[in-house]
Amino acid sequence: MKKRVEKIVITGCVLLCMGIFFRYGCTHFFHMAGVDGNAAVWKKEVLKALQTLPDKDGIQYANDGGSRIVYKDGYYYYASQLDHYYLYRVKEDGSDAVCLAKVRPGSLYVDRDTIYFVNLSDSNAIYRIGTDGSAMEKLCESAANVLQTDGKYIYFCDVYDEEADIRGLVLESEKEMLEDYGKLYYRMRTDGSGKELLTPYHRFGYVPAPTDGGNKKYTGSIFWKGICWNEETQSYETVVKRYALNGQSGEEICRFDFEGDILVYGERIYCFGYYYGAGQGKAGVYSTENKEMISLPEKGLMDYCIYNDVLYGLWENVGERERRLKVYKLEDTAADWEEIYDNHTICTASDAYYNGENLADLYATQQGIFLRQFVSSEEGVKWYSLTEKGAEKWEDEEQIPMTEPASMLAYTGEWNSIKAEFRSTEGYEEYLAEDLTHEDYYERGEDEEALNPYTICLPQFNEKIEGYQEINAYFQNAFQEALGYQETFFEMLDEMKQNGDYSTMLWEGTHYDYVYIGEKYITVAKYQDGYWGGRRSWHLEEPVTFERKTGKAVSLEDLYGTSLEEAVSKATGSIYKYRECVGWSVLREEDMLTEEYVAEQFFLFPEGIGIYYERYAIDCGAAGDFLFIVPFPGK
Repeated sequence: MKKRVEKIVITGCVLLCMGIFFRYGCTHFFHMAGVDGNAAVWKKEVLKALQTLPDKDGIQYANDGGSRIVYKDGYYYYASQLDHYYLYRVKEDGSDAVCLAKVRPGSLYVDRDTIYFVNLSDSNAIYRIGTDGSAMEKLCESAANVLQTDGKYIYFCDVYDEEADIRGLVLESEKEMLEDYGKLYYRMRTDGSGKELLTPYHRFGYVPAPTDGGNKKYTGSIFWKGICWNEETQSYETVVKRYALNGQSGEEICRFDFEGDILVYGERIYCFGYYYGAGQGKAGVYSTENKEMISLPEKGLMDYCIYNDVLYGLWENVGERERRLKVYKLEDTAADWEEIYDNHTICTASDAYYNGENLADLYATQQGIFLRQFVSSEEGVKWYSLTEKGAEKWEDEEQIPMTEPASMLAYTGEWNSIKAEFRSTEGYEEYLAEDLTHEDYYERGEDEEALNPYTICLPQFNEKIEGYQEINAYFQNAFQEALGYQETFFEMLDEMKQNGDYSTMLWEGTHYDYVYIGEKYITVAKYQDGYWGGRRSWHLEEPVTFERKTGKAVSLEDLYGTSLEEAVSKATGSIYKYRECVGWSVLREEDMLTEEYVAEQFFLFPEGIGIYYERYAIDCGAAGDFLFIVPFPGK
């Protein structure tokens, strides 16, 4: 039976992220969160990622989660906001910007002359590449979102991999769920071999501190964070525990009387209340040295980092047509937050600015603090360097090519399919000959009414198209293929009758609708559709584009003159830029547009290349399907 195309809607998931803390000196500490305790007591457990690393002058920094920008030996390595979110390198003074790879990095880490990163463009697989852009290599198929290396091993967070569970840490009853949703801790050698599960999320996890290129030995601790319910106060608390690196000798360090995220830096453990929830705005710090708990002034921060012993916080507010972003710093726990940057953006140019998502990020590096902030509904989000004078645009637009934003075809009528908004080239009928058609029925009712139709309608072109014979041969073959599907459809109905699932309302067919006639190319929107029961009919787009002169079918890589991987990267980069411009948060944890895109599903329009996503591919079913129009290459 012909394989049915189905979309699975995931309505819930387990979100876990990793966290790391490093401190160089005589003793080296690491922290990450794990999960411990009774499931009936613990509300949830969150794994957070932090890192502190000193530069040559001893400056330390810490970030909340994996970083999109890192500094090493006179260069910054980062995900460009100008050029399709590719991996770039630039000198410390901003000169000599180089695209190292046309991939989208998530979590970045540089060790010696190698960059290790989560490749969002390849389903979050782990890669490495030379700092000069040479020898890029996939190390591991994974769904990683944070990684770290100690020079010998790479440590990362991933879904459950039974082959790597050498010690049998995960219970049989948990395996299926963790294969889809779980974020567990692994390590593997820096060449990608020897993947090993260290700790499942429901216990604890760790990653040793990284080397600095020498032969030092490191010790460390695990800092675990969990959220639990306090029966006495009838509220949730954030509990922090410390374990030895082997996961043993766990001891509770402190409790915060609200639920939030932690950031560990030296002898200080910070906790910030979740932006949405009862703990919103609350903050505190605990000193492991003098065992003192101090409440910090409330600010409702959304992101935070530490640079050179100073705490920085990011606040962003989004309205219907405006954004307000502020950065604060806190140098003394006894003082109040000091506002050091205030940016107010009015979004008047885009009527499509409706998503209202928070877009800004704050990162500390060994050479200063950087933030990504929304600029305008024409430019989207860009990199800024935080200075004593405020914030300055950081990426050089004269050195780096600019990604031109796509546009989105909008629904104007009933939200059934975006295809209803397609408009064929005016006068396209004069280029067509008689269609290839077929109509048959599974059976007839008592009144001889035809039931369960199977229909085909495909085009034929005439001599006004120079390559019409080649195009016609393509559709004649497609017609014969569609005839073969009729038998499969009728066999399915036989089975449904036997099982008591049969309905006279079921149908199937292969058809076409939209026709684009351009000077160089022709696009025909061929598709399969049908109704097999349930809430909605199904629809499978199979558009095909031809060279008008030769009649040869062309692919997306033909249009871009590149590999398919790069063609999809360029097209989706334009779509991401558009989504940023209308207030959509992009590329936080995954490259969904690349992962979900079917390379054959493109259409040509007078304005550019239409990139199509089926219902459920990138949003909920109620949002329908999507069509983004990407500018033609070179224009």
